[in-house]
Amino acid sequence: EFFYLSSGIIVIILFMQTSILSLTAVGIEGRSFVHQVASPNKMSQVLQAKFLLSWIFTASISGVLCGINGLIFQPGIFELFLFLVTIAIASFALCGIGIGLSASFPSFVYENPAHRVSPWAMIIGFVASMIYLILSIVIIVSTYMAGSAFQDHSVMIALGGSSLFIVVSFVPAILLMVGGARNLEKYQWTH
Repeated sequence: EFFYLSSGIIVIILFMQTSILSLTAVGIEGRSFVHQVASPNKMSQVLQAKFLLSWIFTASISGVLCGINGLIFQPGIFELFLFLVTIAIASFALCGIGIGLSASFPSFVYENPAHRVSPWAMIIGFVASMIYLILSIVIIVSTYMAGSAFQDHSVMIALGGSSLFIVVSFVPAILLMVGGARNLEKYQWTH
């Protein structure tokens, strides 16, 4: 039971990391982001680089925390492996949502460095991330409960639940990043 409680705390830490790192990844350069626009790189390549950096960083820290969690509570290799894979996929989704929204609602001109994210990106990012987390928890818990109740079909239920979790994780992240890249390619610099 303590393994699952501490795993929930790791998910909260992951949520906070991704919301801070990925939402600020685009606007952190401020006005100097115009150099990225003027470079021969496509905006999709710039966003992919920012995404990979935030994804690797957040997934690595959460993975280390999962390893420590596993050493302390010793849940079993299979449960620990499933949690690590789930954390990596959730980190992918949350980083993609953050990068995509920060590119869709950029803020390059700010007086206070704490405001390097537009208010719309913060509000929509928080709502989208919470919807993703709640939906993921519902999918994972429902899959586990259905697999326990219908043990004859547990493999099919696990495959169906895993597939649904992967679709819910990858599709919004990729779509938001593609939309964000298109927005940045057409962005009009006013200052």
